[in-house]
Amino acid sequence: MRVLYKKRLPYSTGRILSQYFDLEHIVYVHPRTFGEARLLTVGENRVVWDLLTPPVLGLRLRNLIVQELFPPLRIRTRVLKGPLRGVEVSTVLVECGEETMVEEAYSLPLPSWSWLTALIGRWVERRADRIWEEDLRVGVCHGGWPGVPGPAKAAEV
Repeated sequence: MRVLYKKRLPYSTGRILSQYFDLEHIVYVHPRTFGEARLLTVGENRVVWDLLTPPVLGLRLRNLIVQELFPPLRIRTRVLKGPLRGVEVSTVLVECGEETMVEEAYSLPLPSWSWLTALIGRWVERRADRIWEEDLRVGVCHGGWPGVPGPAKAAEV
């Protein structure tokens, strides 16, 4: 199943890109939406996270997440291990003057039945909107640790 999401943000692409690879931002801004994140490795163009989700009905799920940067402005996030294994998010950041259009495609390991796609699509959109609302309340990050991996570190931030 594939769900598309778009959001226009009042920040430069460099600021938005750096936010995707900022552990401090994830930990301090999104503890109730993402949970507890721990950085495992940083490679040439990838970051590997261990993510322990917030409790739902007393259960906390552990997932291994890989984020890959495809310079200059494409990001692929995949869940490799854990209950959310198989979920993938492809992100493209599009410069719009002083703003950035975030275009995301969520690939979920679910059947593409129209009623299920509509139901899950609305849920994904609400979750993504909630995350961006949390980001905008704090003014979006200013480039934190570990930072954008690889040669893209020299990009405008």
